Amino acid sequence: MPGGFTGNTSVNWYVDIDDARDGATKINSKPGSQGRGMRHEGTEANNGANFVIRINHPQRDNERAAFIERLQKQLDDARAGSRQTTLTIAVEDVQHGYTPPPTDQITIDW
Repeated sequence: MPGGFTGNTSVNWYVDIDDARDGATKINSKPGSQGRGMRHEGTEANNGANFVIRINHPQRDNERAAFIERLQKQLDDARAGSRQTTLTIAVEDVQHGYTPPPTDQITIDW
């Protein structure tokens, strides 16, 4: 289920959904990769010059400590010349035993 965001005088975005729930809204969609799922995509005028990414810190202490450790490694790698940052964060929802926060777990804005 990847998604992507890029700029080129506007913001191009996509979200691939491999296993949508029955009855899920499929607006401005087309079949997903390899004939599975759905792809939602679009282009929006770029009214700003920056992406803003907000990640709520994990709720459980062990997950929070692991997140901080992974984040520190990514910072160290960036300082050493790496050109990409990858963060792995557990999905926090009721099915996984969490109380969902009042805001989105991850947001990307521009």
